Amino acid sequence: MDPDAARADLEDERARLAAPPDPGSDASDLEEVEAELADVERALQRLDDGTYGVCEACGEPIDDERLAAHPATRACGAPASGC
Repeated sequence: MDPDAARADLEDERARLAAPPDPGSDASDLEEVEAELADVERALQRLDDGTYGVCEACGEPIDDERLAAHPATRACGAPASGC
């Protein structure tokens, strides 16, 4: 995945997640949003470090389709490597 496109997607997602919560949100919703936001922040850091798109579990490249669907993913999802 193109790093500039990934950064744009991740920054859009960060802005969406950082928006004020709905008044009816409960604590579990807020915890989920905070966890997703942390994943996005880590993905942006991996972009800065040059490790974005590399599986944290096995070190293999993460498929572009997987990154496009889930830009903050940290694993390739390969069953053979347990990711």
